[in-house]
Amino acid sequence: EKYKDFEVIETGWPKLDTIFQSKSDYTKEKQSILNQHNAQKIILYAPTFSPSLTSAQLIKDKIAEIASNDRVVLIKFHDLMNLSVVEEYKTLEKNISNIHIVQDNNITKYLILSDLLISDTSSVVYEFLLLDKPVISVNSKSEHIKWLNITEPDKLGAAINGTFMFDAYKDERKWIIENYHPYT
Repeated sequence: EKYKDFEVIETGWPKLDTIFQSKSDYTKEKQSILNQHNAQKIILYAPTFSPSLTSAQLIKDKIAEIASNDRVVLIKFHDLMNLSVVEEYKTLEKNISNIHIVQDNNITKYLILSDLLISDTSSVVYEFLLLDKPVISVNSKSEHIKWLNITEPDKLGAAINGTFMFDAYKDERKWIIENYHPYT
């Protein structure tokens, strides 16, 4: 408006185009996973790799606890995650049938399949929130947290149960969607 010699077009976050274009592509696969495990919900755990920010070591035992008969936990590690941590989770995967480590490099499908995300200070939180689904972070260092952030790992199970019963952050997500990516 000031210079009159160019136009600005708000497009949103192009990286997310594939998420919105694929949003209904995995309905049958999701139902198959739920049926296979006699489960009601799919939880995605996607921690950051940064040693100072990751929750992977801190909540490993809690991840094992939440992978119950009615929940499947998919785990998507960043490519740079500490390999010894990944090996510890592979042991969990071998011993608990409702835990699956995702080997796919692309997280998009798993964002769509999942009903809830557990993370920490990872940018994947914002991608997931834009799908209008709840997030629980553990010790997030993000500046403007508009989702449930817990600081005590022992509260993870209760946080998940509470979130599935009552989604207290739905209005906060609406604000994020309208301000970060309004053209969904």
